[in-house]
This record gives sequence, C-alpha cells and structure tokens, in this order.
Amino acid sequence: MTVLLSPASNHPEVLEFNDFVANHRYGTLMQAPAWAHVKNTWTADYVILRDETGHITAGMQILSINNPVGGALLYANRGPVMDLYDVKLFEQLLEEAKQVAQARNGFLLRMDPAVAYDPVLVADLRKLDLVVKSTEVEDKHAFTNPPLTMILHFNNRSFEEILAGFSSRFRGKLNKSYRGGLTTRFVSAADPQIGDAYDTFYDLYKVTGERQGFGIRPKDYYARILEGFKDCAYIVITQSAEGQPLASTLLVNYGEKSMYLFAASGNEMRNLNPSVQLNIECVKFALEQGKTHYDMGGLWSFDMEDGLYRFKRDICSEAGAREYLGELDLVFDKEKYAQFIS
Repeated sequence: MTVLLSPASNHPEVLEFNDFVANHRYGTLMQAPAWAHVKNTWTADYVILRDETGHITAGMQILSINNPVGGALLYANRGPVMDLYDVKLFEQLLEEAKQVAQARNGFLLRMDPAVAYDPVLVADLRKLDLVVKSTEVEDKHAFTNPPLTMILHFNNRSFEEILAGFSSRFRGKLNKSYRGGLTTRFVSAADPQIGDAYDTFYDLYKVTGERQGFGIRPKDYYARILEGFKDCAYIVITQSAEGQPLASTLLVNYGEKSMYLFAASGNEMRNLNPSVQLNIECVKFALEQGKTHYDMGGLWSFDMEDGLYRFKRDICSEAGAREYLGELDLVFDKEKYAQFIS
C-alpha cells in the first residue's frame, strides 16, 4: 500500500502509476498524473495497492480543492482504476483513501469510474458505506461528468473494414468531403507549429460554443492538456482546398486508447462535412498508432433528437453506446455533504 501526498510529477511511484493507468482496461487520461497539470488549482494525491509481487493492482489519483461548505472536496475523476468486481480490494483502497481525506480535511470523496453499468455490481457497491447514484437518476446533468459515452472499438479490424461498416449515407458524406478538396492535418503538441494550430482550434471552438449555446473554458486550460500530454496530444485541423480551417479537435492518444476531445467547427462550408472527415482521419491515425479504440467522449443522452448523439452514433454505431455505472460518494462529513448536494 502507498499513499502519496502531493508528490512530484516525476516521483518514481507516480511514473509507475501512470504506466498502470495507461495500460489498464479501466484507465483513462483523467486518471493520468498529467491530468493534475490540467487541473492546476487542485491538489493531487495518490492511493496505490500492490499484490505480493509488488505489482500495482488498484489505485486512484485524488484531486482535492477547498469548497465553500467548509473542508475539501476530493474527486477521483474516472477513478478508481481497478477491477471493481473485486469488492474486497475496493474496500481496502477506500480504507487507505481515508488518509488523504484526513490530510486534506475532506468532507467527501467522489468517484466515477470508467466501468460500464451492471446492476449486479451496483447492488454490491450499495452494500458498502457509499452513496451510489446510478441509472435511477433521470436527469443525467446531475452527474459531475456525462455518464454516457460513445466508443468505436476496432476489434482488430483494418481501416478498410471499419469504413465498410459505416452506412452508405455516412460514407457518402465522407466522400463528399474529399471530393470538395478538404484535407486534414495533425500537429503534435511537441511540434514548433503547435501554437498556431492551437490558436486555430480555440478560435473554432469559440464559434462552436456561440453556435451551440455553451460556454468554453479560458484558453490556458486546453493549452495545459497539450503541455501535460505533450508526447501523445495533437491538434487536428480539417481545412478547405484554399487552406481555410473548418473543423478541429484536441486528440489524445493515451495508452491503448485514442480520445477525441472538444469538437470545434466553423460556420463555413458545413455542407462539405469537415467534421466527418476530421473524425475518420482521427480513426485512421489511431489505427496507425496501434490504438484499440476511438473514444468520442461524453453525452448527456442517447436520444435520436440529440444531434451530437446521432453524429457519434454514425461513427460508433449503437454497439458503441456505453453507460457508466455512476457516481460513488464516500462521505466523511454528513452535514457538509448535505449542504454540498442541496
């Protein structure tokens, strides 16, 4: 067992934990130590369990921040990383996490692991000293993170085989983008040109937010993702034949997974389907990089009236729809917790 309180990012056990997360079936970039660089106003601590041979079997990065109710909110974003079906191991992890809560004066540890919903597992977790929010919550916006996602699993298929699996209507949209002269380029976070590419992404993201009616974070927030994941992050830009940027994203290839973050697009030439080409080029790139699947990120509904869901469904198919099991709250101060959730 190891509890690391605010360790340096190059601490040997933090580096080992990063490798564990990157290669674990339930690991995501939100549990990567680099995510602590993104959430730079939070304090990062780590709880790690090992087997008798010294190999990590379970762990979580816990971010904490002071909350107006008094004390600190502790959050394991998409954690813990482990086999949650091993409930006894999970209980051990929670017991060790109490050291972090004590050190940070925490009133709550919130967890939302990247584990698919399973009613049997949820029932087992409800037997523990946890407040569990799951599929019974109708308003999905009540969750800290979207509880739904869409994932394209490659399943050892070639790019050509994946293309063949798309509907003829979708392939027609893709072909139209190429016939219209659109091209897509990838700029690595380590590339000297990343600054200009990032400006393009952010400008398009602002346009998207204005068009769709959502706010976006300050510019330095997304820049920290590029800094933290410098060896595996990219700005992807789809542009017209004349070089006008039309769509963009921030792509992170972490471990075996490729994750599409923050879809951005302008208002021009939308009839040429730049976002379709951008995503399919990202899929092709992920395959070339040896990734196992393409994660298109969170959703608040699987409603066909939701255009974002329909777009992601065209790429991932119905088989790519996943609902996570929900939120697991370990409460240390019931009075403050009641204020927090009210």
